[in-house]
Amino acid sequence: MSTAQAIVDYSRENLKIDPSKTIWTDVQLLRWLNEATKKLRAKADWKDVEAADTIVLVNGTATYTPATDYNRLIDNSVIFTTAGGQEANVKYVELNELQATYYDLTTTGDAPEWIYETGGTLGFYPVPNATAATGTLDYGYYSYPATYALGDTIVGLEAEYTDVLEDYVNYKAWKQLPGREQSSNLSFQRWELGVSGIKADRLRRSGPMLQFRNVTKQQKDN
Repeated sequence: MSTAQAIVDYSRENLKIDPSKTIWTDVQLLRWLNEATKKLRAKADWKDVEAADTIVLVNGTATYTPATDYNRLIDNSVIFTTAGGQEANVKYVELNELQATYYDLTTTGDAPEWIYETGGTLGFYPVPNATAATGTLDYGYYSYPATYALGDTIVGLEAEYTDVLEDYVNYKAWKQLPGREQSSNLSFQRWELGVSGIKADRLRRSGPMLQFRNVTKQQKDN
């Protein structure tokens, strides 16, 4: 895997006109690299480091702080296990979708049916009551840096795809210079083609087991 510094250096080589770092500093190029990683995660199923943790539900408590390296849930469902060993799926739902159907989010229940994210915490509906408080909830999540430092290794992205990140950095760099519109446009086109390639590769690998994170209102009502 490449480091952020290596990608910044490769980008500078491609730009060719800034060997002394007088036009773009490493800090500027790193900022665009971090911007590229966030955009790529939003556009494609990026196989980041996968981790898992357990939440012990507490009577009357709706929201819980996830693991310190938590970024987002992996799947639509989480496993709730009662004290008696019975298991049930807890499905992910966007908070606004949940509020559109259930107006009173303080409603309690024997076991949570939905999990949602709010203010950096994980929330459950219905709110666990005394029965559910004896259970645990196992959830999988993606763990990756919110931003990269120059010495950090880019995680979860195969080496053959790091040039896609370089294309985005080049696009942003050329965009800052007058008369370099063509170079900027070409780099952006390569970035978009690269993202499409990653998405196609992810779909091919996932096949029929592919699941999307968002739950539509129709799915939720059913």
